[in-house]
Amino acid sequence: MSTLAVDSIENLAGDERYGPVLMTEQAMGGAVSVDFTGIPSWVKKITIMFHSINGSGSSNKVIQVGNATDGVVSTGYTRQYAYVSDGASADADAISDYTAGFKFGDGGNIIHGVVDLYRMDSGGLKWLYKGMIAIDQATDQFQAAVGYVTMSYALDRVRLTSENGSDTSTGNVNVIYE
Repeated sequence: MSTLAVDSIENLAGDERYGPVLMTEQAMGGAVSVDFTGIPSWVKKITIMFHSINGSGSSNKVIQVGNATDGVVSTGYTRQYAYVSDGASADADAISDYTAGFKFGDGGNIIHGVVDLYRMDSGGLKWLYKGMIAIDQATDQFQAAVGYVTMSYALDRVRLTSENGSDTSTGNVNVIYE
């Protein structure tokens, strides 16, 4: 299994007073996942931007969070979303059954979007997800989604991968933390 790891870009003085930090954009390039690691403990918001993500299989694309102690968390996520398809029909999903991560697209479709993660507690254990996602497919779709996850240790990494953990992807992704 191939995984592309990205080292963090440390803030010059190591604290939040310098504002948002843009990490290095990564091309998925056929990798199974992309990890952005070394996110500092003071972070309160993480923005994940992706363009033209396209998978090799039919597995859903997910965003997962983690830390150095537990690794990447692969259970316990919840998500609700509403979508408009071809501008004509709309639908909504109750609490999602995609508990392996925050689903941001179906496999086999080209996906573009921006997702924000917000820290909800002083310890960095509870994170809220908000996403705006466009999916290019036979019936073009726009999704708005929210969700949350609770972790055992403070977040220090974000991963983009497939729900089954084995489908490869192409496209570009980057992270801003603040």
